[in-house]
Amino acid sequence: MTTTPRHVKGNPMDLRQSFRKIREDVEQATVRTELTKLYKRAVYLIMMTHGSPLKEDREMKTRRLIAEAEFGRTVRMLNRRAKKIEVAADYDENWRQLETNGYASEGENLLEPQSIHK
Repeated sequence: MTTTPRHVKGNPMDLRQSFRKIREDVEQATVRTELTKLYKRAVYLIMMTHGSPLKEDREMKTRRLIAEAEFGRTVRMLNRRAKKIEVAADYDENWRQLETNGYASEGENLLEPQSIHK
């Protein structure tokens, strides 16, 4: 049986607290590898919120809006910290690009075969 993480189905404050903890850790990061791990944690949170099989209800919409706002805020902080420690500040706020891994379908049906060459 799969379980849904608490920050996805629980109190929206849990989600805010999870992002807040990541941002606290960002302030302490001294190398790019630490920042990258924190970025991956933030990506995980937003993906779990948006990838949840939970019924699309008012509460889920609220959680998703919170995750989007908190993710953007966290990524901006990651990039500021990266500049401060003089490493590449190229963490992407566009989580939807991450969701598809840059893949763009040729049509509406993702199950149809896609051509390799365009």
